[in-house]
Amino acid sequence: GQALRMAEACALDSTSNRVVVLSDGNQNVGDAVEEAKTAAANKITVDVVPLRYERGPEIVNEQLRVPAYANLHDQVFLRLIFRSDQEASGTIYVYQRVGQDEELVDLDPASDRQGIRQTLRPGRNVFTVSLPIKVARAHEFRSEFVPDDSSGDVIKENNVARAFTNIEGPQRILVIGTERDQQDDAMLVAALR
Repeated sequence: GQALRMAEACALDSTSNRVVVLSDGNQNVGDAVEEAKTAAANKITVDVVPLRYERGPEIVNEQLRVPAYANLHDQVFLRLIFRSDQEASGTIYVYQRVGQDEELVDLDPASDRQGIRQTLRPGRNVFTVSLPIKVARAHEFRSEFVPDDSSGDVIKENNVARAFTNIEGPQRILVIGTERDQQDDAMLVAALR
């Protein structure tokens, strides 16, 4: 849509104008059909060459959601969203990075595996994982789906998602007072505790 609008803006009245659109049919910015109608109304010919490509089965780690902020010693809930073209079994892994240290999270302590076994159904698959937070600082989480059959997933690079959360430590209050108000300040500090 937006590319057609730009082509219309470049058209000259003194020439015959033609726009050739190479498209996979997926609109990403603007409304291509409306822009093509506007171009036709302005006597600009629009030809479309459809691009076709074949791709095999695909698994995509669409999103990893975590809260932006959490408190120290809270449980943080991670929401993992995968999309699959077909049923696929495999293992979900979650990594947690604090500073330079990244570790694989044990999602299934009852087994000897670090990840958790799942079977993705065709379409959208949502899983929730709860993790304890033990350090007050920024945390990076990374989720990954590794299929049992690698031929069931053409683009492996889109199987990983990342998210960040900031963990706040104990809340603190700074009280500033004067010698003259020392007794009142002491009562305020006692009330805040």
